[in-house]
Amino acid sequence: METATKPVRGRSMDAALTERILTETLEQLTRDGYAKLRIERIATAVGCGKSTIYRRWPDKGLLVAETLASHLSAPEDVNTGDVVEDLARFAHQQSGRLNDEKGARSGVWSAMFEDDVRSHLWQLNFSRRREVGRAIITRGIDSGQIREDTDPDMLLDAISGFAIYRQAFRNLSIDLEHERRIVARLCGL
Repeated sequence: METATKPVRGRSMDAALTERILTETLEQLTRDGYAKLRIERIATAVGCGKSTIYRRWPDKGLLVAETLASHLSAPEDVNTGDVVEDLARFAHQQSGRLNDEKGARSGVWSAMFEDDVRSHLWQLNFSRRREVGRAIITRGIDSGQIREDTDPDMLLDAISGFAIYRQAFRNLSIDLEHERRIVARLCGL
């Protein structure tokens, strides 16, 4: 039995061009912010047409979300047997990365709060992070290290809020020890 293959229409995506577009988007986002980011300027800078960008990303929000997601670490489950340590390391995977990024304090990360970016970024990165965080908290509850009535979503929101507030509003870096202290307090330990 032969299987028919459908012919592929159009040109295949050029991975190097895609990377140049993402890099240029980050540079312009860092320099100009989300509101002033223009697809035309990105296309001109990388030497392609606007349609090339829109074929990959149908809207500016998705382009920015993918640019940000490409600079966020993939969530990793941490299991040392100590839930405070696990949650601190889990939180630091992200906040540590934001500390290191050149755009962390220049307003790049404020783009994640734009309505047309947030939902895409949730799908690309943060929903998976939430699942991993919930798994760590569930292990903590099951092992008796965290109270049974702990709401995993509220705990994760509080840990994330701490990092966002310190980095975005107070312009402070966060190290792993900060993460440990806030997680211990939030867990009532």
